[in-house]
Amino acid sequence: MIFTFGAACRKASSLRNKLNTQMASFRAEMSAAQKLDKRFTYFDSLKHLAKTLLQEASGMLDVTKAFRSKLEQTKNEVTQDFTDDEIDDQLGDKDFANDFASQLFEALDSLRVECDKVIVDCIARKARLTHALIWDKIAPKEDEELIELATDADLMGEFYELAAGCTTWYGSASDKFASDV
Repeated sequence: MIFTFGAACRKASSLRNKLNTQMASFRAEMSAAQKLDKRFTYFDSLKHLAKTLLQEASGMLDVTKAFRSKLEQTKNEVTQDFTDDEIDDQLGDKDFANDFASQLFEALDSLRVECDKVIVDCIARKARLTHALIWDKIAPKEDEELIELATDADLMGEFYELAAGCTTWYGSASDKFASDV
């Protein structure tokens, strides 16, 4: 009976070594899979993207309305303050020309300031949308490495195949031990 345990232990030891080898070969793949799992939260990213698109579209609508209002206000200032008849009648008057030029400059300068605000806002929106669309720069970090996963990764199948021999041996050894007692 001692010899059977020794032969069985060698077989179990070789099976354990084979299992450990298989487990070691899959550790790198598990590490890579965990890194991928952290990176590719696909649906969360899509939800974040939709939220960002909605916020930016809403904000752009508000900015567009404000800019349109400023354009209309500037047009009204220029057209209402001085009629065509007044301009024709007062064309040679220096005070009138200076007043007209001053008001026109103020209106156009105010419009230019609003244009600058819209430009800055559009650039910031473009940056936020680009950032949301590329999902926070998906390039790998320097300390991470890309690993190609094996195509025939069936760890549990290998485990059950290895474990079947051990289960059979321990079952038969247990039966022999029980029958000898």
